[in-house]
Amino acid sequence: MKFRNILEAVKVCDCVDSFAFHNGKSSTLDFSFVIDGKLVGYILNQYVNDLETYTVPKSDTESQDLHLFTVNHESCTVEIQSWCSTTESRQKNFELMLAKFKNENRWPLLKNWRDEPYPIYGSERDPSGVYFTVERGSVQAFGVRSYGVHVNGYTIERNNGVECIKMWIAKRSMSKGTYPGLLDQVVAGGITAFERPTATVIRECYEEAGIPEEISARAKPIGTIQYFMKTSFGYQPETQYVYDLELPPMPTGSVDIENHKYFVPKAIDGEVDSFMLLDLDEIYKRMLNGEFKPNCLVVVVDFMIRYGYITPENEPDYLEIIESIHRSLPFPGPKSL
Repeated sequence: MKFRNILEAVKVCDCVDSFAFHNGKSSTLDFSFVIDGKLVGYILNQYVNDLETYTVPKSDTESQDLHLFTVNHESCTVEIQSWCSTTESRQKNFELMLAKFKNENRWPLLKNWRDEPYPIYGSERDPSGVYFTVERGSVQAFGVRSYGVHVNGYTIERNNGVECIKMWIAKRSMSKGTYPGLLDQVVAGGITAFERPTATVIRECYEEAGIPEEISARAKPIGTIQYFMKTSFGYQPETQYVYDLELPPMPTGSVDIENHKYFVPKAIDGEVDSFMLLDLDEIYKRMLNGEFKPNCLVVVVDFMIRYGYITPENEPDYLEIIESIHRSLPFPGPKSL
């Protein structure tokens, strides 16, 4: 999909209108996911019947099967029933339910099962703030907030006093379950439950790009981007922790290659097809050409703003772009990770 401008490209990620949400629900077709009185996500109507009719087999102490959820069609809310109130009970019953739905091919998004636990935040009883975790592949079904890290691997080439910024860009493997073949940051990955962002950066740097810890440890946290996406699978409110990692530039001209220290990323875990070192002009063209994974494009746009490539003078939608990549999300998050 080609874009007429950068704002149009950014809006692929940030496509949920916050003004469309009234009284804690997204629309008459979708439902609020509420835990202990707190809004934690939005659920598409297509999932509600499965949740409403799902029952937990009766135990020795129960006379009949138990419904796991209460669905209120007037207020458009989905809540976990009061009998399932502990972290352990919720964890167990969500795992059983999702495994059942996966085995029955009930929800198409579960075909992208990852075996990675993602946290649902908002608990005031647990010091971690986590209610319980859900399989990463199911997150969009519940519309809960998820978290990741994106690393901008860049170089600065200096020739005759002129600086040229280039970025290492990854091309995703065609075997990836999501966005195969599209362009990506040199390193990016989801933050699983109870993992800290910087630990995720160091792990993913080696797994995806062969970047050793002595280099990846120099990555600088520069803030976050946030957006609110909606796809056919569900709502996708996301917070991405963004890091900048300056890498030694490639040798040019008459540089003594043997004595010149530089770094070239290499695919390790099979998730990346190849890496390219591109200048910002070329990256900008490829973004408009629709070659980037949507949220990776947003991270690059943030980088270009911070490094003065996109400015108020050359971008008429400058303010709206900035607002779109730094959205306020209506769901609880961690106090720290």
